[in-house]
Formats: sequence, structure tokens, C-alpha cells
Amino acid sequence: ATAGGLALRGNLAVAYRACLWSRLASRILMPLWRVAATSSGTFYDDVRDLPWEDHLVRGATFAVDAHARGDRDLNTHFVALKAKDAIVDRLRSEWGERPSVDPAAADLRLHVLVERGSAQLSLDLAGEALHRRGYRTGGVPAPLKENVAAAVLLRAGWPAIAAAGGAFVDPMCGSGTLLAEAAMLAGDVAPGLLRERFGFAGWRGHQPGLWKAVRAEAAARRDAGRGRLPPLAGADLDARALELTRTTLAALGVVPVELRCADVGELRPPPGVAGGLIATNAPYGQRVGDPAALPAVYRRLGEAVKARCEGWTLALLTADPTLAGEVRMRPFRRNALWNGGIRCELLQYRIGRAEIPGLSTPRRAPDPAAP
Repeated sequence: ATAGGLALRGNLAVAYRACLWSRLASRILMPLWRVAATSSGTFYDDVRDLPWEDHLVRGATFAVDAHARGDRDLNTHFVALKAKDAIVDRLRSEWGERPSVDPAAADLRLHVLVERGSAQLSLDLAGEALHRRGYRTGGVPAPLKENVAAAVLLRAGWPAIAAAGGAFVDPMCGSGTLLAEAAMLAGDVAPGLLRERFGFAGWRGHQPGLWKAVRAEAAARRDAGRGRLPPLAGADLDARALELTRTTLAALGVVPVELRCADVGELRPPPGVAGGLIATNAPYGQRVGDPAALPAVYRRLGEAVKARCEGWTLALLTADPTLAGEVRMRPFRRNALWNGGIRCELLQYRIGRAEIPGLSTPRRAPDPAAP
């Protein structure tokens, strides 16, 4: 573990699989060199002396992203500019022509991390952020980032619940991010399988034959996993969001899925299923939701799960612990997660039976043989 990341060793096949299969990472970086960063001149000279022609294809475009750790006053835009200038000057001297820079859609992205007077120079093998899976065709206000949705499901133990035959329900599913990630986890689908491009495609060290084999392996696992998908269900009051969910799930090959235009208080588990996971990114008034109406939304969620979902687990993601208190249950686990720039809490509850007027169903007679 490192600050904000994880370091690993492996061959190129491992790097390809990390890009294709990582559900939580935003970037996969391949470290190349470390240089001094005690002054702008020293940094420029050291970067210019490196053999960038061994990595960048002639005629391809590149871009540089820079970040700093432990020095908030460092101008990372200036660092990226100095690195770009050094690489351009190096390649112009080697090739006799100036390489092109394209910050928006570069063939190859380079990453600079400055820390304690030195800079780590790396290739960004992912290119654009890995949370962009390739299945999202449209947007709704405040969508949940895909890797945050995967983190919610992994923290809630969804893979084990699905393997045991449990179902998945999101009663406020929006455009279906949690449903999509739940389907991919349960069906052994690589999250990057729908992406059209990765950053390593513009790298001289890229091995297309090896990449094709890694993708074929992932495709075979996806095809094998389609037959063991558990019941999945979602609901939302926004009919347009539900259409986006249908499109997303169709792109993943996950059909049919029960989707209803319904209020959270109408939550019902799929018929014939003994238990499972209810997970939702509840509104908390920062980007969507009427703050005055939100306490009642949380209360209806708590009432519905207690009345109809005995034996299930509820995983609730929210940025407002006061609102979370309206579900009137005590969480057995709390985890902090960041959804973009918003700090959220993932609260997990074990659902027991509750008598709620107008919602509850008759209690079962106690089993005299039960301990």
C-alpha cells in the first residue's frame, strides 16, 4: 500500500489484466524513471536526457499530467509544462521534427508525481480514468462513479451474497450504476471489457497479440458467467433514468432485469428469493433532492425494508448522517467513501422484522424447534 494507491510487480500481461479487471482503481501507472526535482532547471535537464523515443511512437500525440504529494504550494501545471517542454526538445533532437501535444485526446499520457524533491515519471496505461467503463450512454444529475459503486458492493459482500443465490435490489437506482456493477461482479465480467481504448495503445512497448489474448480470456469468462446471474431489480421515480438503466444493462448483455417506476416506499424483493442485498445511493440534497422532502424518503426506505425484507442486508450510501438516522436502524458497519469531491458514508444494516402500520405483513409463528 502507498499513499493513495497500491504498488505491485508483474509482467506485461499483469499490467493488461490490471487495466481490464480493476474495479476500484482510477489509473494504472507504469513507473519509468525517477529524477531530481530540486529546481525547475535540474528537473528539465534530467527529463530531457531520458530516452522518450523508446516509448512514444513517431507521429503520435502525447500529454503530461502532474501531481504533487506533500507540497500544496507547488504549481503542478508548471511541472507538467516543464516536463512537456523537455520531452518535446528531446524528441525534436532525435527525430528532427516536433512531436504533437494533445491534452484532450493524447495517444500516450505521461504522469509526473513530485514528492520530497524528486519526481516519479510514469506511463498512464489506462489513458482516461478507469471508472469510465464504456457502458454509460447518457447522464442524469449526480451519477455515482462506477468505481465507487463497485467499492460499495465489495464492502457490502455482494460477491459472496450472489454466489449463495441472493438477489440484488436498488430502490433508487437512477441510471443504474449499482445495478450494472452488481451484474458485472456476479457475472465475472471485466469492468474494462466495453472500453474502446486504453492508454497503452499509443505506447511503443504495446504487444497487440498479448492484449488480444487477455481480452479473449475475459470475454470467455463473461460468457460463462451469464448463466449464473442472480435476480436483479431496480426502481426509480424518474422514467428517463430507468430508460438509461435499460440501455446500460442491454449493453452489458444483462436482460431481463425487473425495473419499476416506483417510490422507494414501494420496495419489494423479487418473488421466490429468500434474501440478498439492497444497496442504494440515496439523495442527500447536495446535488439532487429537495432537502425538505429527504427525511421522509429515508423513513419510507427504512419502513419498507423492515416490513418486507427480513433477512436481507441494506447498504446505504449517503453524505448526510442525520438523514441516515431517519431509517431508524442501527448500522453494524460504517465505511467512509468519496464520491467525486463529496465525502460519504456507507452504512450497512441487517434487516429484521418490524410491524409498521399499513406496510407490515403478518409475523410467522415461531418455530418451537428453533434454538
